[in-house]
Amino acid sequence: MRLNPKIMDIYQVEYIERLKYDNSIAWRNGMYNYEALVSALSSAFGGKKSKAIPYPKEPHRIFQKTEEEKRMDAEREKQKAIAFFDSMARKFENDNQNAIERHEVESVVTQNVRNR
Repeated sequence: MRLNPKIMDIYQVEYIERLKYDNSIAWRNGMYNYEALVSALSSAFGGKKSKAIPYPKEPHRIFQKTEEEKRMDAEREKQKAIAFFDSMARKFENDNQNAIERHEVESVVTQNVRNR
């Protein structure tokens, strides 16, 4: 087999693609090692008041999310928002009711003091 420039070009393109792939693997491994080190050091040297940084629970995403995953994430975020605003509304209602009761008690006490 004789090597001509066209065949060499194909090998060169494949070699460059292989280098890019190896580089991405090395970068990803470095990212995981960095996160493991940060997680360990933050809990060891963070002190009592600082919060330890947890190691990721799932691997980093390589491919983009599918439409179904995006829809499910949006629904999950929507449910979190609904729960958050419902709890805020209940807290506001309770605070409002407590304020009304305090005002009624204060007005009764004020009237009793005036009537003396």
